[in-house]
Amino acid sequence: MHLISYSAFGRAVGAYSLTRIHLPLPPQTPAVPAHHILLIDASGSMWGDMDQMQATLLRIFTATELQAPHLRVSLLSYSSSGDVITHFTRASVAELQAVSGAPQRTVKALAARGLTCISQALRAAVGLVQRGETTCVSLHTDGWANDPSPASERRALLAAVDDLR
Repeated sequence: MHLISYSAFGRAVGAYSLTRIHLPLPPQTPAVPAHHILLIDASGSMWGDMDQMQATLLRIFTATELQAPHLRVSLLSYSSSGDVITHFTRASVAELQAVSGAPQRTVKALAARGLTCISQALRAAVGLVQRGETTCVSLHTDGWANDPSPASERRALLAAVDDLR
């Protein structure tokens, strides 16, 4: 196809030729297993935000970007020291998107409780990481790590992050 570009005065100012080229599709490479570990703050300060958190998680579960057969998702919630709850591990996209399936029922049942001990959730996430797998750990919190104390939680958080690294 040939195109000619004209100025506002009707003079030709450029000529172009377009050629369609058919490129071969790139070879399909096997997908590397991927694992997204969601760590959800369920401390008492989340009481007013829990409904919004649940709705956001349900929207994430049905996102187009999640429609990959090699992706697995784990959900953990945390609040006071010693109460990390593993709601599900390595759920497939089909399980996440099943209306009224176990993962969606679990999200709808999340409730606020206790103080905030983030480091325990990070330590639990370390236990879910497997070699040869791309892993994403996302931590969702409204913020103040205070159990058993802010100073000890700071030290524990730094140690947990080093373990994840």
